[in-house]
Amino acid sequence: MTGLFTNYPIEVVRVDEAGSATVVCPAGRGLPFCTVDAVVGEHVVMSADQGPGWRIAIAGPGDATLRPLIDLPDADDRIARTDGVEMVWMHAYGPLVRGRPSNIERWASPYATEPSGIEPRFVSRLSIRGPNSASAMGNGRAWVLESTGDLDTSEWVSAIYDPSSGERPAFHYPEGDYPMQAVYLGRDEVAIGVLPFGSTQDARTSRFIRYEALPVEPAP
Repeated sequence: MTGLFTNYPIEVVRVDEAGSATVVCPAGRGLPFCTVDAVVGEHVVMSADQGPGWRIAIAGPGDATLRPLIDLPDADDRIARTDGVEMVWMHAYGPLVRGRPSNIERWASPYATEPSGIEPRFVSRLSIRGPNSASAMGNGRAWVLESTGDLDTSEWVSAIYDPSSGERPAFHYPEGDYPMQAVYLGRDEVAIGVLPFGSTQDARTSRFIRYEALPVEPAP
C-alpha cells in the first residue's frame, strides 16, 4: 500500500511500500501549486496549477516528480475523482462571472496512468459555485454538490452522475439544512452528510438514500 502525506497546500510526498519518500510536488516559489485528488494503488492523482491554468497530473512508481495526465486546450482541468475504473474531473473555461468561470462541465475518461490512455468525453454542464465544489466518486458514480438559482440564495442539490449515460439522480436538501460532503457512494445507495437546520457542528448526520429512490433529473 502506498502512503501519502500532504503539507497543505503545495507539497505532496509519496511514500512507497518500502518506506522511501519522494516529494512529487515540492514547495517553492514558481513551482506548481498542487492538491491531492485521489490515490489509486501506488499512484497519486493531483490538480496542478501550471501558471496560468490547471491540469491533472499524476505520480507513481519510478516518477521523481509529477507528470501531466490531462491538459485539454483553452481550459482548466482540475479536481479529478476516480474509483480506479472511471475518472471524472471539472473542465472550466470562459470569462469569469462573479469570480467563477462562466462554463464548468463534468468530463470523464477511463482511468489511466498515461496520457495516451485518456479518452476524454463530455458528460454534463454543472451548476456549481466554482471548480473547487465538493465532489466524490465510487462504484461507477460521481457525486457533486450543485446549486440552483442565484448563487447567493441557491438551493443545494446532491447530484449523482452516471458518467457513462449522463443519468443524474438528485437529492434536494430540506429547507434550512446545510449540505456536507457525501461520505459514501455504494453500489445501491449514497450516504450524504447533512447539518440539520439549527444544529451545531457536532450534530452532523449521514442520510443513506437508495439511488432508485431519487428522481432522475436533467442537468442544469
